[in-house]
Amino acid sequence: MSEEQKPDPILRDVEVLKRDAVVKIEMPVAVHTRLNQFILEEFAGNDKDAFGKLLEKIVKNEIEEDRKAYHLSTLITIATLIENSAREQGHTEKVDYNMETGEYLKPSTGENQSSPQ
Repeated sequence: MSEEQKPDPILRDVEVLKRDAVVKIEMPVAVHTRLNQFILEEFAGNDKDAFGKLLEKIVKNEIEEDRKAYHLSTLITIATLIENSAREQGHTEKVDYNMETGEYLKPSTGENQSSPQ
């Protein structure tokens, strides 16, 4: 395709988020659960050492050199923002959590509170 035939790379009248805005949202807790599942499945997977190295890069703020660490940092930030908002709104509780099944039990009753989403 010659230079004259290339389409205009500028999209006109596109709605975007303002970069300096803070957005307040409401979302079901299932979205947070799925986000955490995605992080564990896609980044931790079967290689716990590689996941640990990614987390180490995030802690040291060395994410610009590693795209996986960069993207993992973004997802962890989103999950943390959700958790902090839930805590501030009184939507958290202390439970016993089964890491194999994704279920959690209230420690005092043993009552099942959730199953994996």
